[in-house]
Amino acid sequence: DRDRGTDVVRWDEGPPARASRGRSAQAVATAGASLALLGATALVAPVLAGVAALVLLTTLRAVGRSSDRLRGRRERRGGRRRDPAVVMLGAPWHLALGALDTVLSLPLLLATAALPAGVVWLADPALPGFERLELTVATATVVGLATALRRRAHEPSRRLLRSALVTASPGAAGAVAVLVALAAIAAVLVATAERSPAYTWPFVL
Repeated sequence: DRDRGTDVVRWDEGPPARASRGRSAQAVATAGASLALLGATALVAPVLAGVAALVLLTTLRAVGRSSDRLRGRRERRGGRRRDPAVVMLGAPWHLALGALDTVLSLPLLLATAALPAGVVWLADPALPGFERLELTVATATVVGLATALRRRAHEPSRRLLRSALVTASPGAAGAVAVLVALAAIAAVLVATAERSPAYTWPFVL
């Protein structure tokens, strides 16, 4: 930066804006690959994938609520040495509220996922190695998670996820490496689902 009287030139205005757009694109791409991985997991083990999605939503809701409370306290009173202890003591309460929020949101998630899942069920796509029920459940799982994260209550969750996704893949090379890894794991899961029936424990289909 250069500041001489009224002559102010901010040389760093351009690059941060471009970097912010790049980070947003990076987060979107990684999020899309992660949802594809969830869908592939649902093809192999639909029950476990659904449970994992619910646990993720509960955890994100709890962590987001706890982070918001901590930020509010620090804005009002400043940072204190006992803040970590307060966060730890409040964790069970925030987890309970997160679980309650997830349970109460299930009707909305099921209703939202019903349309695309119903389309898949009725269309019955002819994909060798995959049954109609497997594809329907995988679609519902992915749409349900994406819908839940779009709720206003999960705005802190989206911030946390964006930060985590960007941190996990720093720079262009890191982002490409993470995307390739996610795609490779998803491909392995899809190949596994194609060769063997879905693992539906504790249910038997």
